[in-house]
Amino acid sequence: MELDISWLGEENLQKLFIEFPMPLALLNQDSGIKFANKQFLQTFHLNVLENATIQRQVHIPQGATIPITLTSSAGVPIPLLLHSISLANFTLFVLDDTPGGAP
Repeated sequence: MELDISWLGEENLQKLFIEFPMPLALLNQDSGIKFANKQFLQTFHLNVLENATIQRQVHIPQGATIPITLTSSAGVPIPLLLHSISLANFTLFVLDDTPGGAP
């Protein structure tokens, strides 16, 4: 069975990323920030993407899932699972703070 995703045009795709309930960030291969969604910006400062562990993940071609602790905008450490997904010249980061999702 093949799914019809023709409804997922540019506008709907942008809205999906912006409104996604988990923090998302997209970095290019030069570690430059291309995008951070609403949940990311409500939880973190963009400078957390300069974290050495995150920067190393940008250059792992297959992507990976690793535990990481990042500091929130309020200064609170948050244990997370960092899912990195390689997409062409970009790396998408999904920060998972669901119960049981992080050590």
